[in-house]
Amino acid sequence: MIRRRSWPLTVLAALGTLSLVGFACSLLFGIRLFAFQTDSMEPTVPRGALGVSIRESAEDIGPGDIVTVTRENALPVTHRVITATPSGGRVDLVLRGDGNSANDATVYSVTEVHRLLTFVPLVGYAVGAALSQPLFLGFATVALAALVTWYWWPTAAGRHAGGSRSGADTGSQ
Repeated sequence: MIRRRSWPLTVLAALGTLSLVGFACSLLFGIRLFAFQTDSMEPTVPRGALGVSIRESAEDIGPGDIVTVTRENALPVTHRVITATPSGGRVDLVLRGDGNSANDATVYSVTEVHRLLTFVPLVGYAVGAALSQPLFLGFATVALAALVTWYWWPTAAGRHAGGSRSGADTGSQ
């Protein structure tokens, strides 16, 4: 049973564990999170959605897949594959955003891409806004330090919140 005073640390421990699992998945399987910052994929994927993608060989990609490709000196682009043509060890991809009336002007010649697995509407706004603000990161650090200090601060009984009562372990009365 979770004690009343320890539930905030339990929640933070669970979030920390989830973060570590996400980091491990990122390294081992090439999974990553990203936010859709434009409306080029609407109505399929709304602006502000949080996307989950996995790294794959471009040879495994076909028309209809939604992929992210990197661009030289520009932000990555996430659009739907219109055509995928093998070309000397690479694959030439013609992409188009679902909200766009024409294909992208560039043909992307790639060996690997990130294929969209799923997305969650609106969550990308919150995650992106929070993590890009130094003020939020500073506040979160101070809040976490305060929570840990509060939890381990001695109580009137002279013990920390996670300890046992005097004599409770020995069976004395």
